[in-house]
Amino acid sequence: MKQPFLSIVIPAYNEETNIRLGALDRVSRYLERVRYSWEVIVVDDGSTDATGRLLGEFRSNKGFTVIENPHQGKAATVITGMLQAQGTIVLFADLDQAAPICEVEKLSPWFDRGYDVVIGSRSVRREGAPILRLLMAR
Repeated sequence: MKQPFLSIVIPAYNEETNIRLGALDRVSRYLERVRYSWEVIVVDDGSTDATGRLLGEFRSNKGFTVIENPHQGKAATVITGMLQAQGTIVLFADLDQAAPICEVEKLSPWFDRGYDVVIGSRSVRREGAPILRLLMAR
């Protein structure tokens, strides 16, 4: 298999609601329109809800891989996906798509300028976010 241009690593822990609301479907629909090769690696962090079953159903989508981990926390889950990723560029994105997948296009030019690591950040205040989270974000 040819090396994909973009690998997207998505950790998942008890994401049944977001999957049912179509978060992964939105990722899939977006990627079907891009002109570069890609892969999506979803790593289940030992979910206790229907996440595992729903991801099992999604596994048949072209370009999607599902890895099942025992519960170890988000960091270990992201590391598992990153180690599996084959892309020239590897993106980590939350399953809830708080930062929509289409925002990847804003990151690409920075790689073209020679940066090895690019970090996207929302500059808009999140409604309802706890004050501690807002302070830490600053």
